[in-house]
Amino acid sequence: LLGIANEASIQISALADLAVATASTLARPGHCTFLDNGFHRTILTRLEINGSVSRTSYSEAAETGFQALVEGWIDAVADLFVQETRFDPLRIADTEQQLFSHVLKNVASCVDEFLVEVSHAGESRRVAVTRSLLATKSSQRLDALLQQIGDPTTIVLSHRIARVPGLTEVLRAAGHDVNVVEPHAIFSAAMAHEKNSAQSDGGVSFITQFASANSRDEPTNLIRVRPTHLLHGTEATSLSNVISDQNQTSNNVRGFCIELEGSEYRVLPMAKAEVKINGVVIDSSTSVAVGDIIRSDSEEFQLIRVIQRG
Repeated sequence: LLGIANEASIQISALADLAVATASTLARPGHCTFLDNGFHRTILTRLEINGSVSRTSYSEAAETGFQALVEGWIDAVADLFVQETRFDPLRIADTEQQLFSHVLKNVASCVDEFLVEVSHAGESRRVAVTRSLLATKSSQRLDALLQQIGDPTTIVLSHRIARVPGLTEVLRAAGHDVNVVEPHAIFSAAMAHEKNSAQSDGGVSFITQFASANSRDEPTNLIRVRPTHLLHGTEATSLSNVISDQNQTSNNVRGFCIELEGSEYRVLPMAKAEVKINGVVIDSSTSVAVGDIIRSDSEEFQLIRVIQRG
């Protein structure tokens, strides 16, 4: 990584532990375990939050790496094709790739049920897939992860691993207090630490301790780019107009409200509406920034910043 950055003439002042940096945006003291998944393994990082966030231990669970989970999901959907259409998409490279692409796309979107369609020799076949089917396929791997975590504790999930079907439900059923960090948490932490990131004479440093959110005197330390408009299709509406329209009618067709609290905008899902920010379902007011994608039912919106010159 450092070699690539050097060849690209990018100066790296410090490398930070992902779990420590992300958890530093949480304003809750105590001990917790941060979970994130890589291609071959799940990373478990034990953290202590007390004025600062520090890493106390680190372990890996190979059974729940993204590759192993995806292979299981693909096999489950392929079995469903055989049962319902008598066609095995894994026998042909092209249909196998179609299956892979469909499954990954829909798992990331967090929809409860989706269609997977493959086409071959002028004929299309499709099956309806539920997240519960994928969760059942992963159950043995998730059980192994539970054993490695141990007794009930506070669990912090990265937005990536939170998308794994069944994981949040399994953790909560086992008595864990589950929290999901916002997709942009790592960027907030990096910007908050930016003023302290000057490169030392000794070269690049590796940071395993961050000031926690509840220890910062000024919340403005978490500098984030504030959006100005909500983009829907090809139309952008100023956020001030969005909020004004919300206040004038009780019929919110979007399924969510946008609120201005202090210096930041927040998205509040309406009752019975499924709202996602960057693919992660939210059930309470959530802060947003430029670039965030809001999905409500089949509608997609993006927060953008319009710069007026002259």
